[in-house]
Amino acid sequence: MDLKLDRRRILVTGGSGGIGSAICEALSSEGCEVLIHYNRNPEAAERLKGKIRAAGGNAEVIGLDLQELGQLGSMVEETGAGGNLDGLVNCAGVYEDEGMEDITENQWNRVLNINLKAPVFLTQQIRKILNNGSSIVNVSSVMGLRATKFGLAYQAAKSSLIHVTRSMALSYAPDVRVNCIAPGYVTTEMNRDGWENEDFRKKIEYVTPMGRWGAPADIGPLAVFLLSPVSSFVTGSLFPVDGGIGIR
Repeated sequence: MDLKLDRRRILVTGGSGGIGSAICEALSSEGCEVLIHYNRNPEAAERLKGKIRAAGGNAEVIGLDLQELGQLGSMVEETGAGGNLDGLVNCAGVYEDEGMEDITENQWNRVLNINLKAPVFLTQQIRKILNNGSSIVNVSSVMGLRATKFGLAYQAAKSSLIHVTRSMALSYAPDVRVNCIAPGYVTTEMNRDGWENEDFRKKIEYVTPMGRWGAPADIGPLAVFLLSPVSSFVTGSLFPVDGGIGIR
């Protein structure tokens, strides 16, 4: 299938992370120019840029702390200097394990700022340089759909992002589409404490119908499809990629 993505410019926040990097590579393989956003790990972003370029792709790197909302305007100017965008992936995220009894205000604010506030206000700014016919993909989580005792702030942010996606879709239709992916338990660096804990890893494998943890590469193809004109009648939708854990 021709996804009609050749030469399209896509910005991926958190592009140096596990799921973000998989999305960047999948987009590049379809001929996209990828803008890899990072915050604290420029080395990983540069390595990914080098890997994409070595494979014949086109990638650039953009650094920004997404908690610094006052800098979003300059980021948009820098991004737009290379031309308008055809897509945005709000993938940057942080996790705090604390539940109701232990969460602090600082932890709450940090998680909500990066996982929810930043996608809202970055999208608001990026819309100025999005071509009509563009697509936005927000990356939520299975934890935005299934309650647990831990990760309270993360659950709050990711569940809210699902609803915000629908509001964005209504606001930007018909010119720009907005959809949401909710990954399940994926073997990323952010989840390392989970999948390296044998008991927890096996527990997740047991309750996941597919019998395994996801890999970042399991997420990339769906993001690519939603960013492609091939999915031009899809907006305001939620797509769990969770091995079936959400049907339990």
